[in-house]
Amino acid sequence: MITSIPLETIEQQLLRQLSSFFFLSEEDIGLIKFKMKRVISRCEYCFSHTVNKYYSYNGETFFNPYQSAQYTIFLYYFANTISYETGNQLLADKLYYLNKIMNACDLYHEVELPDFFTLDHPVGSVMGRARYGEGFSFSQNCTVGNNRGIYPTLGQNVQMCANSSIIGDCNIGDNVIIGANSGVKDENVPDNCIVFGYSPNLTIKQKKMKNIAIIPARGGSKRIPRKNIKPFMGKPIIAYSIEAALQSELFDEVMVSTDDDEIANIAQQYGAKVPFMRSADTANDYATTSDVINEVISYYHERNQAFDIISCIYATAPFITKDILKKAYQEMQESRYDSIFQ
Repeated sequence: MITSIPLETIEQQLLRQLSSFFFLSEEDIGLIKFKMKRVISRCEYCFSHTVNKYYSYNGETFFNPYQSAQYTIFLYYFANTISYETGNQLLADKLYYLNKIMNACDLYHEVELPDFFTLDHPVGSVMGRARYGEGFSFSQNCTVGNNRGIYPTLGQNVQMCANSSIIGDCNIGDNVIIGANSGVKDENVPDNCIVFGYSPNLTIKQKKMKNIAIIPARGGSKRIPRKNIKPFMGKPIIAYSIEAALQSELFDEVMVSTDDDEIANIAQQYGAKVPFMRSADTANDYATTSDVINEVISYYHERNQAFDIISCIYATAPFITKDILKKAYQEMQESRYDSIFQ
């Protein structure tokens, strides 16, 4: 992971911040230094799973301690790591209070947030001792708390918009959005829903799943030049992938990621979209498929478009069919796997 300033500077800065508000013992200082790399590794895992453009730089995971959302997560992970891995509750408390002082966000170190979560302008938010699924996200003035000592359970990819709350005996399903200025109390919400209003008068709407098919096809093939548009059984080989994706009727968007004008023109002729040309960073010999997918998702994210399911179909897959794609989609829905390889 790339950092905007050296790790040693981040460490010195953290120690200076802590010592500005609290007395630090030699043991405290030693534990901060000892656990720095462990906390950075937790941040790297978390940041690598977000498509937010501020969390990557030149295709690599990026940490900037002067970006408040990132620093909030960093301080939470530090307090949580100290609490559970060293048992030094006093130092964990100091890190927790530093986070509240600097970022006005209440993430207590004994609260077990997931390995991957995101936040955006989290001022005024309080996260209680609920069960959180991976991909949890929240914004400003959000609250997760108990009612009569019972805390909620949140599924994967639950998103809390500004001024929303989840309180008490709730089971919130996967891929649920709690709308702005909405509150759920002692109620369950099924998967793939958007919630508006306040309990007991909630409006729960089923959310249409949005899916995208990404077909990577750069122009600079080395072993077989122009392989992605080589004729195969009467048409360019990329056409088979595009047609299978379109005929499956599974995808809201079928797009080709390319840096080549000829490939782009052929892709569009067969019905795919080419909303942008691939950058030099993802068109070289060293770029991975993950780099390409992240660039595509970031492009759509910057335009307020998000997708629930992402399918990567290679351009040189002439035997792919709509039935194969439908079978994979059905298996993913029924098994609740995170990913399927065909």
